[in-house]
Amino acid sequence: MPCPVIKIPCSPSFIRGRRVSNRGNLRSVSANLISVMSLAEKYMQIKAELRKLWDLVKGWSVFKLVERAFSWSRNKLATYGLVRPFPAEWMDHVPDPSPELWSSDLRKRKPLPTNSAWLNFALSKKSKPEYIHPYLISCDNGDLSFCYSDQEHTGCFLEQKFNEDICFGSAEPSQDTHRITSFDDLSVTIQLKGNITVPLVRGCPYITFIFNEPAKARLKSRHKFTITSDRQGNFHTLNLENKQTWILCSSSKVEFTSTSDYAEAKEKFKGCIRIILKNADVDEKLLKEYSETYPVGGTVEFSDFSLKYTWKVPERQVSGKLLMLSLPIHRELMTQEFLKQHEKDISYTGIDGNMKGIASSSWNLSMPKDDKVGFIQNPWYFADAAPGSTATTNREVEMADLIRKDLNMLKRIPENGASAYMYARSFAQLAQVILLANQKKLKSSEVSDAEEYLKTRLTVWIGRRIKYDQKWGGLIVVPQTTSSASNNVGYADGHHTLGYFCYAGAVLAKLNQQWGKAYKHHLCELARDYLCSTDTPKRWLHFLSGPYPFPKLRYFDLWVLHSWGVSGLQESEHGSGLQESEHGRLQLSPSEAVHAYYAGALVGHVYGDEQLRQTGLTLAFLEIKTARLLWHVARDKSVYEGDYRNYPLLLHLWASRREALPPKQDAPTRGQEDDPAKNPVNMQVCPLMPISGFLFQGYAEKLQEAATGSPQFALKAYMGKQPSEAPGDAVIPYSVLLQWACSKSGQT
Repeated sequence: MPCPVIKIPCSPSFIRGRRVSNRGNLRSVSANLISVMSLAEKYMQIKAELRKLWDLVKGWSVFKLVERAFSWSRNKLATYGLVRPFPAEWMDHVPDPSPELWSSDLRKRKPLPTNSAWLNFALSKKSKPEYIHPYLISCDNGDLSFCYSDQEHTGCFLEQKFNEDICFGSAEPSQDTHRITSFDDLSVTIQLKGNITVPLVRGCPYITFIFNEPAKARLKSRHKFTITSDRQGNFHTLNLENKQTWILCSSSKVEFTSTSDYAEAKEKFKGCIRIILKNADVDEKLLKEYSETYPVGGTVEFSDFSLKYTWKVPERQVSGKLLMLSLPIHRELMTQEFLKQHEKDISYTGIDGNMKGIASSSWNLSMPKDDKVGFIQNPWYFADAAPGSTATTNREVEMADLIRKDLNMLKRIPENGASAYMYARSFAQLAQVILLANQKKLKSSEVSDAEEYLKTRLTVWIGRRIKYDQKWGGLIVVPQTTSSASNNVGYADGHHTLGYFCYAGAVLAKLNQQWGKAYKHHLCELARDYLCSTDTPKRWLHFLSGPYPFPKLRYFDLWVLHSWGVSGLQESEHGSGLQESEHGRLQLSPSEAVHAYYAGALVGHVYGDEQLRQTGLTLAFLEIKTARLLWHVARDKSVYEGDYRNYPLLLHLWASRREALPPKQDAPTRGQEDDPAKNPVNMQVCPLMPISGFLFQGYAEKLQEAATGSPQFALKAYMGKQPSEAPGDAVIPYSVLLQWACSKSGQT
């Protein structure tokens, strides 16, 4: 019999009352061994009973006792960095990565991305489409379907709809489906049936099909079409009935035969076929000139408030002949000299703005620092308004009174019933008010009691209710009771929840150094879950010390330069985050994403972790930059055109769809304007932090015109009310609103 393997789970309770039951079980085992009659049955029963006996012995073993004691003292050991702070488990409510859709190498390596822009490909054999600029692309039972669609504006919605205009793949019969074989910062590589590799690189105007083995290529379309070839058989023109023209570029000669349903190569082909849409105003010579060099991946390097994009090309290809497309957010961060030298006369329209051609395998994106220096030097507090201004006159007594009311309200967090997100947000609100009291040098029993309350409650949450999911590789907040699996946050908007925990912990660590030292590793791991700036491959022996492996920047998309939270509105708080979405990933609140990265930077600041601090601040300002471009619809530099610019603010942003807040005159019953807690704009405003001034700079007046959820209006609405009886109803604490109004950000 092979030697059994002793598994060491991480359960916090000790063995109690096991000895009496074990003696009874031992007697039962002995009786069963004697009672069997036939030789064959006796052999099988002896084998089964010996297994039970071994399990009982294992329960008595020193290994089990050591494991139990080890688990019980995990938090103490984590204080000194001797063990990882969070236990690792296989989370039942999180779906398993599909062995059919992920290659075995990727599933072994882990961690796997949980919020990437191409996640639909990893969730279904016939996937819903993803927006891989400039095309909408879907995997269809081993083939690839794609289209280039115009934007449709209907009411408050703007979207690009997916149509299976072209389906391309191998004509060889096969039961194989698609499979993800590799991924990096800017691409995902998919293997189709017939051993065809497709590197889907963000911003590549060509879709590249690499035939690794001889196979016949087949093209299908829902439209009637014609296909013609040049004399050499390397360039083929596909004209669809919908007036679109596509160019197929092959590395060697290919002859196509057409039927009413499809076009198929006459002979088997080994090499590369690239497909690109030819716009009416694009010179076909340009498309042919750049058809030979193709990207197979892309990486992003971080430095001081700057990014460097580097695209990988196969060996023996000329990197200077690589043609890519840039988004408006990229061009805002590029130098004029670079654009003048590398920009090409090719463009495509899209929901994220016009994409323009750039012939270069390396881009440098940098952010100006002129308006960030003051905040970086003192990130904890709002910058006070000028002394003697009307905003700061006769406010101290009112501020002290509001702080006491906020502290009493926020200490009444219910023990059960709220989601982890609501608990985390309430902890962050309480921490912010405590920090404000500290800034105002208020010493009272309410402040000290609130700090002790926050320490007690936060310790329970980050010490017991956060687990490391071994299936995908990430931290998950578990419910207080196992009877309510719906309270699991999973990976849906996880950076919002973890960000609130990080902020509360960073404030507490700043004010209570002893607690901060004890929970340093907990807080740093929480921040690393969504701020890990390098790939960390899976390591064995998860019960040993050292950081857990996390995917690089779990929620932040390094191509569109903002975060993704969930796959749909229905799972914004309770889903695993691993469901398909018809319109791709969804972002609900850029302000909460900014706060998450700001909170991670504060954790790095309080513990002297410069990499964590720098990564958090860089992502926060990138998120702000993109929010101004995509969310603040009516800004002068908005990417949207026509009537859609009459809408002041986005409410929901999917990869290929937008939903805006209707103009006030178009929605007189939009509702909730008089209740700031229910105002839809508040989701885009809260929480109010010192960094929020950069997010709304130059746009607060527009927000105030658009809806009543701007900070200034919310202040007026709140000041006339008594503190809510239900913690969490107030989206911004009263004292914080007053401090905002008295700060430079509130004044501007």
